Amino acid sequence: MERILYKSAEVRREIGRLFSSAKGRRVAISAFVGKGAEAYLRKPKGLTLICWPKAGGTNPNALRILKGLGVNIYFANSLHMKVYWTEDCGAIITSANLSTNALGSGNLKEIGICLESEEIDIDHIISSLKRRRITQGELQDLDRRHRHHRARNPFHSDKKDKLATFSEWHDSYSPTKWKVFRWETYGPRSSIAGEVARKEYGVRTFDCSLAVRDKSYKEDDWILCFKIVRNILRQVSWVYATFIVRVPRSEKVAYDPAAPYELVQTSPLSRYESPPFRIDRRFRVAFLKTLLGYGRSQLDNQVSVKPTARMINMIRQHYGS
Repeated sequence: MERILYKSAEVRREIGRLFSSAKGRRVAISAFVGKGAEAYLRKPKGLTLICWPKAGGTNPNALRILKGLGVNIYFANSLHMKVYWTEDCGAIITSANLSTNALGSGNLKEIGICLESEEIDIDHIISSLKRRRITQGELQDLDRRHRHHRARNPFHSDKKDKLATFSEWHDSYSPTKWKVFRWETYGPRSSIAGEVARKEYGVRTFDCSLAVRDKSYKEDDWILCFKIVRNILRQVSWVYATFIVRVPRSEKVAYDPAAPYELVQTSPLSRYESPPFRIDRRFRVAFLKTLLGYGRSQLDNQVSVKPTARMINMIRQHYGS
């Protein structure tokens, strides 16, 4: 059955055929897993996937989707092989990772070879990988490292992911963490933040900044900023924390003793990895109802840097299914 696959499209078709036709055990070993991976793993429930959790290579959101579809996911460090194997329909060894870049519209040049299932000792390969089952903690770590890599490598070939709804985010495996910030008004930008933006990020002016009271916000955080006036939600938007600096007292115009740190987003949101979910009309309504549900006298105390479990549950209830 040995047959050479000379094009990415041929590799894609054969992987689809293998996993859609197989009735027995199925294993996908791919160094990296990118966006759109679910399109190439037919009948995903029960399939075993092994990949390398390397920032910039494996997309954590793609893993969340596959986990939700019933894929058994394992991590193995320093993995570079790409093997797609079935117990009863053959196997493929290829150069192609499990991603749209390799198998779809990425225009990468790939090659592969089809083999009989018994020609590959899949258990011998798996035992050599020192695999470990995916955990929520390690996925969250990959999430932060992937965002960091994406923010500093804007020409990464992956296209932007389609934003999840709030309910999709809420129901996903180990959903991306985010924080909240109650915005009041624009403040002056510090010269130290401008200097860091120029020297370390190569931008003469940055997209936006927030004056924050302490270092509860961290680099690479996603922050949901909102402004509420007279029970009306005037603004709600995402901000990405590219970096945070402490404003010195010597900057008398920019320094605020109640909020001495400046959190900076250096570029437009389109440069960064996608935020946790989209801010649609349903979310705006649900978020406002949640904020008002606290009562105006409790709002400042209840809305902390990290959204509480009560807040998340209230938004989910108001958002609906």
